[in-house]
Order: sequence, then structure tokens, then C-alpha cells
Amino acid sequence: SIVSHCRRRGFWFIKTWGAGFGRGGVPDLIVCADGRFVALEVKNEAGKVSKLQDLEMRQIEKSGGAVQVVRSLDEAIAVLDLHC
Repeated sequence: SIVSHCRRRGFWFIKTWGAGFGRGGVPDLIVCADGRFVALEVKNEAGKVSKLQDLEMRQIEKSGGAVQVVRSLDEAIAVLDLHC
């Protein structure tokens, strides 16, 4: 799983799905490694990003963070390897 990969790599992370942060649209997994902020929105093959999720993702990018929709462990690893 993506969370297991983050643990193995020693990344700080928090999974937000189902956590009820009181703020909708926040990506599912927030990772910080080597001073880099990466957010992953995890979707299945048919999953679509909501308007609120899109807004949050654009705000993360505008603030200098990396954010990506991923649909598999391999995609998540590729994004994390690129940014961390």
C-alpha cells in the first residue's frame, strides 16, 4: 500500500481520508520528506476529482507544493520518487 511505502521510506505522512478534518477537498495523503511537501489524491480507475478537490489541489500547487492524483501504488511511488 502507499502508506506502507511511506513508512518504509521514513517519510512523515498523514492520511486524511475519513479523518473528518472539517475541511473538504483535502488530498487523501499528505507527505513531507526532505523538506518537500507532496499531496496524493488516491482514486480508483473510475474515480473523479470533485470541484472542491480540484480547488484544494490548485492551492497546494500555487503554494509551491506538489500534488497528484494517483490510481495505483506504482503511480504513487513514481510521484514520491520524483519529489522526495
